[in-house]
Amino acid sequence: MGEKKELQKNKLEVTSGKIIVDRFAEASSEIILGKDENLTIFLLPKPPHPEKAINIYLRGDGSRVEVLGALVGKSFQESKITVNIIHQGQSTSAHTHVRAVLFDGSKAYFYGLIKIEKGANKTSSLLENRVLILGDGAVNQSVPSLEIEADDVKASHAATTGKLDEGQLFYLQSRGIDRRTATRMLVEGFFEPILARVSEEKAAAEIRGELWTDVLRSNV
Repeated sequence: MGEKKELQKNKLEVTSGKIIVDRFAEASSEIILGKDENLTIFLLPKPPHPEKAINIYLRGDGSRVEVLGALVGKSFQESKITVNIIHQGQSTSAHTHVRAVLFDGSKAYFYGLIKIEKGANKTSSLLENRVLILGDGAVNQSVPSLEIEADDVKASHAATTGKLDEGQLFYLQSRGIDRRTATRMLVEGFFEPILARVSEEKAAAEIRGELWTDVLRSNV
């Protein structure tokens, strides 16, 4: 199961090879992973905690981290997520994938950094932010960035913002599904790529339950 680690800026405990569900109770966190340690973090913002900054140091050779995130913006809520991945050891890997669905006049801001320090060779790191806009007044801002000081590495980032596919909505409605239900189905499908990566059944069920409650409360 791995040795327990303590976060440097809050009281959470990390167990290597396990998953942490972070509901933003703390505004900032710092995690340091040692040799061959691996961790999955699921960011699940909950009011009244709209902001999170997390710094993850892959200090040990062979360490791995996956940062997943799901945000449902409602009313005029503002949310801000900052994820900084700092590769220091060799042969480390990271994948950050945050998705958001914004209703009404909600706003979301995502800032992501991949930093590969000198000597952190054979690093692989990916940063993704995908956003679905469902509110006329909704606003999204994605700012991914790379800082690479080592050779023989793979690092990339991607950010997309879009609306529901009217063709898909029409297809579902042509099968007798009302527009509201069809919209919810497409929102579920949008979040599925990150939810499917949660391998622990208990954590996956917990996250899905909270996420769909947020969607239902959005009055779609």
